[in-house]
Amino acid sequence: MAMWSNLQFNNFKDRLFIFIEESIREYRIYEGIDVAALYLEKHPVLCLAVMASGVACFIPVVIFMMFAVVSFLITFTGFVVIEGTIIGIGLAALIGFLLSLLLLLLTMTAIISTVYFTFVQIFGSTKKCLQPYYSTVRNNSTESNNSN
Repeated sequence: MAMWSNLQFNNFKDRLFIFIEESIREYRIYEGIDVAALYLEKHPVLCLAVMASGVACFIPVVIFMMFAVVSFLITFTGFVVIEGTIIGIGLAALIGFLLSLLLLLLTMTAIISTVYFTFVQIFGSTKKCLQPYYSTVRNNSTESNNSN
């Protein structure tokens, strides 16, 4: 489909150029330009006036083109700045979320580790303190089982 539209555009472009060229030949525009150039060559003051008129007509076009290009560049630069700001805000929010998650993870790890080691110390020392009691209870229970 893209090739068909490209061929159609090329066909239209070729027909347009042929039409323009035939119109130029039919209305003898090249001869008119040659006659005007010869006349202006013989009258330099008139040539200067035509050039001044051409420049005067060309200046607004140049100013408009400069305005359009500068507007485009400023708009594009503003878009990049705004986009950079939005990305920066999003990145700051993401970093804040990830750092808070890391802080939460470290806090939970510290709490769980503290509780674990505290219980190990408490039950380890309790086991040492109650070892004579456990051994007598264990001996009594095995003796009662053996007697039955």
